[in-house]
Amino acid sequence: TCAGPFANHIAVNHYEDTNGLAFYYHAAFSAWVCGTYTQNCSHVSYSAITAESSDWQYVDRGNSINLLFDYPDKTALVTCEGVSNPATTTTKAPTTTTTTANPASASTTTTKAPTTTTKAPTTTTTTTAATPTTTTKALTSTTKASTTNAAFCVFGRLGNNGRLNGLYESHGLSHNGKNVYEYRDCSETMYMFWYGAEWAISDDYTDGSYSAYCNLDVTNPSDCDGNWVFSGDGGAVDSNVQLYADSCPQWDCDAITSDVRSTCAGPFANHIAVNHYEDTNGLAFYYHAAFSAWVCGTYTQNCSHVSYSAITAESSDWQYVDRGNSINLLFDYPDKTALVTCEGVSNPATTTTKAPTTTTTTANPASASTTTTKAPTTTTKAPTTTTTTTAATPTTTTKALTSTTKASTTNAAFCVFGRLGNNGRLNGLYESHGLSHNGKNVYEYRDCSETMYMFWYGAEWAISDDYTDGSYSAYCNLDVTNPSDCDGNWVFSGDGGAVDSNVQLYADSCPQWDCDAITSDVR
Repeated sequence: TCAGPFANHIAVNHYEDTNGLAFYYHAAFSAWVCGTYTQNCSHVSYSAITAESSDWQYVDRGNSINLLFDYPDKTALVTCEGVSNPATTTTKAPTTTTTTANPASASTTTTKAPTTTTKAPTTTTTTTAATPTTTTKALTSTTKASTTNAAFCVFGRLGNNGRLNGLYESHGLSHNGKNVYEYRDCSETMYMFWYGAEWAISDDYTDGSYSAYCNLDVTNPSDCDGNWVFSGDGGAVDSNVQLYADSCPQWDCDAITSDVRSTCAGPFANHIAVNHYEDTNGLAFYYHAAFSAWVCGTYTQNCSHVSYSAITAESSDWQYVDRGNSINLLFDYPDKTALVTCEGVSNPATTTTKAPTTTTTTANPASASTTTTKAPTTTTKAPTTTTTTTAATPTTTTKALTSTTKASTTNAAFCVFGRLGNNGRLNGLYESHGLSHNGKNVYEYRDCSETMYMFWYGAEWAISDDYTDGSYSAYCNLDVTNPSDCDGNWVFSGDGGAVDSNVQLYADSCPQWDCDAITSDVR
């Protein structure tokens, strides 16, 4: 997907291939990205992304570098194609870089003093599910008794076509003498319908296509447990997929609590809908059927992506937990096993029309867990997924202004580079657009959804989303005329006054690669 060549040079560190897929450097995340281009500073969608790093590494044309990728988790060779162009320089190089010519083992090495502060970035990650694949086959016809259930729930499909999971309800449509059931929670309506000889699911019940079909001749779709065939699986049966009559399985709790992370501790006591609970701030703890996962984050039933602070590992094993009981769930993010509790007094009468598994639940000690027995899937599938990472909103601090007299700065722009994690979105090119404050130019970074300003605070340079109210997200710890003289001496709000020695400032422009094209072997 990310091999390239990415030969269309759109902008600084932004290259695209003939299909519009981009390979670009995202300053807010201090990372190279292969994916749909965005300079949005709160999230990024990617097929591949390098590990966040404050070490900018220049690569000349005709040379390569081995970069460490966060996704997929590997070191891969990235090449700046073309004939060497040593004259390409940046106003100030923050590091000493040695680049080797382009064999497979070529790499670029950088020396820089490490940061003097340790910070856990406040990040939210977004995962994207694949669009359903469809297949067309010739229709056959049989006669079968009509099905009168109001709804059927599909549960347990992983990876490719996972967005077909959900509650399909009857809204008066029919096809081939049977009810058509619609799943409307996704941005695209999906239909469960009588294909002519079997039940099928598709985004169009009239054109002879399907995304999945039942491999048995049954009257009732819920009798087709473990016998569904999905487009793209080569005809293999997915034994994990369960169907329930009338409703989806659910937890019925007074509240949900967890120890996965402090943000997601709860209690989530506002029961909004099936498997959807929220705390007093509107943060949700809910089950997202399209991803077969419990999610702590901003609620969405969008079937193409999910934003989260925590998310369990995708699993086809639905596990029921009664009130007053707990379960140890494996989380993908953060990577740990955590206790999740269904608070309240036991309510054993709460059941689903058909339980797909046998579940044993223990009362609520710290070690309590729920175990489930189910036949494993008979097919192996690599899900076609894209992951999106979200950066934290800048934190701000207010302090009293002081005033000094200093010569005006006339540079057209300054580039902030190398801030990781919290306040990483402050990285970028701040340009002069005619504003001034305290006798100096104000520089604006407009690529984010929120404009950020670099300005003379009164005794030092600072960055904030408002240059008039006495707040800052970062400030220079030195008394310098030029912001680019403040390398490695910036203090960021939320760091307890510690200096971040990684942050570099460049006069006039950000560092960049100047390539004829970019290629890689990451995937």
